[in-house]
Amino acid sequence: MAKRKHCHILNIARALCFQVGLPLNFWGECVLTMAHLINRTPNSVLHGKSLYEMLYHQQPSYDHRRVFGCLCFTQNRLKTKDKFAPWSRKGIFVGYPIDKKGWKVFDLETYEIFVNRDVVLYVDVLQEKE
Repeated sequence: MAKRKHCHILNIARALCFQVGLPLNFWGECVLTMAHLINRTPNSVLHGKSLYEMLYHQQPSYDHRRVFGCLCFTQNRLKTKDKFAPWSRKGIFVGYPIDKKGWKVFDLETYEIFVNRDVVLYVDVLQEKE
């Protein structure tokens, strides 16, 4: 049963990575995002309850869900003394952090993944990473 669930998560994560057009080095973020969403999806085996609900005895919130791989802009927290420096950072939404509120963002200029709560997401624009 665990082996079948593992294959299920990997197949969905692979499809997600290919659909969004991200390179394969984002496979870990795809797997973590799919596990996050699967744990919050109602299950017929659990009589319409999710794994999250069975563990925490409350229904999960679906307000925080966003489109994986969409273009986003975050507030630039880099302290520069230049008045004309950009106020935002362009990135790609790559998932949900485990222990924090906010979203995981891949910065397209510095190639780093960070967590931020001040994010503007453009769900209609999927950003392809080369």
